[in-house]
Amino acid sequence: MKKTEYILCIAFLLLFSAVGSSAQSALSPITISLTNRDGDTVVYRREAAEWRIGPTMSGTLHYHFGKIIMPVNPQYPCDGYYMLDGGAMGGGGMTIGVAFDYQQPDELWGFSFLGNIYDYRSTTTYTNIAVGPTHTNFPLDSTVITKASVGYVSFMPQARYNIVEYPGLHLLMGLDIDVKVSQKMQRYNTHYDLERVDVIRDIPFQADNLRLGGAFGAGWDMLAGVIGDYRMDIEPYALFHVGSNIYSRNGSNWNSVYGQFGVALKFGEDIITNSVIPRNPAVSSEPANSELVKTDDKINVVMPESRGMMIEMLVPSMMDAATAVDQSSAQTTPTQTAPNKVPYTGRLVANSMQIFSTYNNALDTALSPKLKGYLDAVADYLQRNPSAQFRIVGHADNFGGTPIETQRVSDERALQVVRYLIRQGISRDRLLASGLGARSPIQNNRSPQGRIANRRVELTIVQ
Repeated sequence: MKKTEYILCIAFLLLFSAVGSSAQSALSPITISLTNRDGDTVVYRREAAEWRIGPTMSGTLHYHFGKIIMPVNPQYPCDGYYMLDGGAMGGGGMTIGVAFDYQQPDELWGFSFLGNIYDYRSTTTYTNIAVGPTHTNFPLDSTVITKASVGYVSFMPQARYNIVEYPGLHLLMGLDIDVKVSQKMQRYNTHYDLERVDVIRDIPFQADNLRLGGAFGAGWDMLAGVIGDYRMDIEPYALFHVGSNIYSRNGSNWNSVYGQFGVALKFGEDIITNSVIPRNPAVSSEPANSELVKTDDKINVVMPESRGMMIEMLVPSMMDAATAVDQSSAQTTPTQTAPNKVPYTGRLVANSMQIFSTYNNALDTALSPKLKGYLDAVADYLQRNPSAQFRIVGHADNFGGTPIETQRVSDERALQVVRYLIRQGISRDRLLASGLGARSPIQNNRSPQGRIANRRVELTIVQ
């Protein structure tokens, strides 16, 4: 590859990385809320599937090292061998293949696979074998120029680790398995004999059939849009590769390390759900949104940028009205006792998940006294630590009805926590809430104990 092609490849990668710093993560849920004719809030939610697949293309930049031992005359091995210098910076190539990702929601670890059906690598080396002084007019006098290229089909299974603070950014580490499919080497001999003489010979080059190694690097998943039930994301990535020898015959030990800079375009089918939150009687009967929808509609709307998994505040006026009702009740019934709370006596630890399975039945979404006591402690922590955020994930068991109904229950469990903390003076922007329905059980739903455990909220202080 030419230097200009490398510059364009690197500039292309930097451009997408810069865009990725402000783009929405490809794994972030997409939510929108509208109002139906009855004044109920209809919440549409698109969540990324666990798997995504699509084409990928990349360029590679190599540094070769070691020695290449080749016969002086391939037809007459008795003439001896050249020891060619295999070191060179600037060898390169390109790849075309397919990328596959498997990532469960809210998990730090996932799986990635890169398969290149076309992986071309080439380099040029220079070896001076002059016995006497080089002719001043011909710097390449008695220089052997070797041009080698090898084609592979490559397989790269990798583990991926997601960086929580930067949604979409992930580290990659895994194996390289390169299977040789083509090879070519030419030797250019240049010497001076009254005039410049160039001799080009094809060399019966036999690269090693299998090359094993490892790779590590990083990628950034960016949401590119939605097409029907599918979402599309663009992933610029960079990998650094090391491996076994390229060529080992005749005592050679020719090898390389290289960087790979590419872009993958991946598609995955979204999980699309909708749920209905009944109209709050404290809110005006007039719809809060002039756009009316049916409860069974599916829409494709990309919400504004959000940090992590987040449920949009469904109807802000409902929150204000609910707060007003609580205050009004407290004023009109002064003898009414406050809801029971169990003070939290434990120690709050940032980035450590707390699970509360305190719901009485499959449809219960009320906060328990124990959970309220914990949230009071969290509110105090958040007020004393302005940079901290709070992640809330609601879950349901699978005895709560259809997937739409269990999704609504899990969303409401998360939103109950959000509402409680807002009343304690915590900004909505610091609360990262989501609901996963019954899709992420921690115990078997066939037993009563398992269903109780699966009816839960998972709470984490993000510092």
